[in-house]
Amino acid sequence: MPTRQPQSLDDDVAVPEVEIDPEMDPANSEVTRPSDLGFGGRREIEVEPIDAPPPTVDENGMVEIRMAETIEEFTYGNPHVSFRLEAGKRYRVPRHIAAYLWDLGKLYVRG
Repeated sequence: MPTRQPQSLDDDVAVPEVEIDPEMDPANSEVTRPSDLGFGGRREIEVEPIDAPPPTVDENGMVEIRMAETIEEFTYGNPHVSFRLEAGKRYRVPRHIAAYLWDLGKLYVRG
């Protein structure tokens, strides 16, 4: 393979010249388009559902939940504390409260 001679005093490294194989020349090669692979137009893709991971209980006994329905006034504890739990928002609640809301069908379930 021929090498190129330095062009200036700062250019002290000989760089090999690259020869392009005519078969690999981009100007002569065929291009594979998405339509060649069957991706032309809109198509629906079927996927298998992903099971929601089980809730993780932290060391304090709290669980992160996401509400599916809004509860205007939810009261628990002693002394009683009232909260407004809005649909679509995430909350950290004690595990037994999460289980209670799950039994009521108020929690969001991916699926």
